[in-house]
Formats: sequence, structure tokens, C-alpha cells
Amino acid sequence: MFAAGTDGASVGKHAGVTTKLKTNINPYMISVHCIAHRLALASAQGAHKVKRIDKFEIRMNQIFNYFDYSTKHMSKIKQIYQVGGNAMHRNFVRPCDTRWLSVRGAFEAVLINLKAMFYCMQSDAESGDSTAKGMLNEMATFDFLATLHLMADILYYLGQLSCVFQKTYLDLSSVDGHIKAVVNVLKNMKDDPGRRLKSFLSSVPETPSELYMKVAAANLTDDISLLQLKDEWPVVKKILRNNYMQCNFQDTWGSLLGPQACLPTLYPNIAKLVTISLIIPVNTADCERGFSRNNLIKTKGRARLKVSSVSALMSIALGTPPLKEMLSFNFRRAFQIWCSMKQRRIIDTS
Repeated sequence: MFAAGTDGASVGKHAGVTTKLKTNINPYMISVHCIAHRLALASAQGAHKVKRIDKFEIRMNQIFNYFDYSTKHMSKIKQIYQVGGNAMHRNFVRPCDTRWLSVRGAFEAVLINLKAMFYCMQSDAESGDSTAKGMLNEMATFDFLATLHLMADILYYLGQLSCVFQKTYLDLSSVDGHIKAVVNVLKNMKDDPGRRLKSFLSSVPETPSELYMKVAAANLTDDISLLQLKDEWPVVKKILRNNYMQCNFQDTWGSLLGPQACLPTLYPNIAKLVTISLIIPVNTADCERGFSRNNLIKTKGRARLKVSSVSALMSIALGTPPLKEMLSFNFRRAFQIWCSMKQRRIIDTS
């Protein structure tokens, strides 16, 4: 066992899972903190260093509680949309730092429903609702609106980066490039605001604070460094440059480390290093999907499902390919092969 991916939970230096694995299995095992979790933590820590953003997140929670916990307020917003002949485009979302930048959804929901929110709170304030009046006074300011548009721009790119980091077949070679690309975009926003903020600023004379962008960019500049083996690397580097410039990381090393390849014999240290890097888990997104799917399958009404049944249902739910791929699949031929088998169970439940 060369590497293990974790969600970074603090379980103790002496009794943690990775510590025990290093003690009992492989003392040189690499422990990788899920890159998607790290991105969420870096973004949250960057926001908490700015008091204005920290307070703004509290305000976002108050907005969620005000509307999502009240059927009266939600029905009023829906009525406002119905008057205009539209349906409500986005439900309100509670911002949560530990859910891989779910804050992006919270900001986008508020931004999309902003006008309807103002109409609703204005109506409640005129009816004597002190909570609505207080929230309206704070939200109807340049500071709140500029920060909302600024955060929506920033979180869009961080959200896209988070989606990349949750891919199943993500490897170390692609992580660094994606991080640098987003960092450059955030840095450029200091001089050239994003689309949402630029649209907002076109109607007002002031300019918002740039502090959050600086902190967010600084938290993403922790580049990943790869070990270099000085004796073997120069020759292997030339091989890669001459023959594999147009191939991706996995295809390149899949060819160089194949059964008929001579590279593992000639350059064993490089081969070992690359083999380990290919199996290092960059994220734990698949595990999280498994937990979510298990909760959807084994509900309160199906609490007595056997482990074998849950396992079979999860295998079907998680292993079924996308519909586009299934359109070209030869189901008839697969059925004929299955019928010709003596053991015709799809999943072994023994």
C-alpha cells in the first residue's frame, strides 16, 4: 500500500488510521488530504481573515433562515414571480464551509432572487415586521450589494475548480495547472472585475474592497512539488519531449510502463515513482458519493435491507454508465453472453 486519501479529519497523530497504516503496513506510505476538501478549507480560511466577508456570511445565513424556514415568506416570493409570469429559478441554500463550496449556491440564489427578496421584505417591513426592516436596511447598501456580486464572481471560478477536483480520474499532473489558472483569474480581477461585479459597478460610482481577492488568491498558491531523480530524469525527460508531447499523463505512462516496455528495466526509480503517483488518490469524492447514495437507498422505510441487497443496489446505482454511453452498448450481445454462463448472477451475494 503506497498511498491513502483522507478527508483531513483530525483523529490524532498516534492513533489515527494513516498512522496505524504506516506503522503496520508501510512506513513510507503517502497520506493525501483530499484536494477538494483542501480547496474548501482554503477558501473558508481566506474569507474568515476578512471581517467584512465573515460578517457577510452571517447575513447570508439570516437570509436563508428568513425565507426557507417560513412558508409565508416563500409563498410571497413565488407570488411575486407569478405576477411577472415566471417561476422561481433558484431555491435558497444554506452556506456551509465543509460542503465543498456550497457557499457558491447560496450566493447565486440570493443574487438571482434579489429583486423578489427586496419586494417581499419591503412588504413585510411596511406591515410592521422589525426583522424584515432591519435586514432590508443592511441589504439595501452599496457594501452589501457590491460584496454579493464580488463573491458571486469569485465563487464561480472556485466552484468550477472544486468540480474538477471531484472528478474520479483526477491525477497529480492536472492539479497544478488548474490551480494556477484560477489563481491568475483571481489576480486579474484586481484590475478587471468579474462579469457580475462589472455589471453592478456600471451603475454606481464607488469601487468595492479588493482584500478578499488578495486573500483568496494567496490561499491557493500552495503548489504541488514532485520529486526528481537526478540520474534517470534527464534521459526520460528527452523521451517524453520527443515522443509524448501530445499525450496526457495517464496515456503517456500507461504506454511507457506497459508489459512490453523497457523503461521499468532501464529506469526503475522513475518507473516506481510514476507508478506511485498514478495510484495516489487526489480526492475522496467517490467515497462521498457512496455515502450519499447509501443514504438515498437505505431510508427509514427500508431500514431492514440486507447488506448484500444494499451492496447490489449501490453497485447498480454507482456503476451504471451515462445514458450517452449506454446508447452504443450492445445489450443483446451482453445478454447472450450472460445466458451462456453457468453462474448467471450479476453480483455474487454469497
